[in-house]
Amino acid sequence: MIYLLVILVSVCGLFLPWWSVAGVGFVAGWMTRSRLRAVVTTGLAVFISWVSTAYYYDLKNALATGERLAQIFHLPHFVLVYMVIGLVGGIFASCAALSGNYARRSFRRV
Repeated sequence: MIYLLVILVSVCGLFLPWWSVAGVGFVAGWMTRSRLRAVVTTGLAVFISWVSTAYYYDLKNALATGERLAQIFHLPHFVLVYMVIGLVGGIFASCAALSGNYARRSFRRV
């Protein structure tokens, strides 16, 4: 499921705004039975997708953007910039997945 979500988030990221990850996360959370599995799977998939996308776009600039951002935020290495980007996206998508899971559970009990 993680591979499918990584591909889906990457494709949506090409054509839709950055917050489209919330829709993907909501649907993934809706389809998953376990709350923990929904949060971890979606968060990890978006983390992988956003880190790889940030690295790909930074390669076009010879890693200059990552180094500049590391200097701005006083990070010791530019790789930590990618980790922060992935962490923010992963937390955002995990919250959407948890919302989707709770929404499915609320409709199921009615």
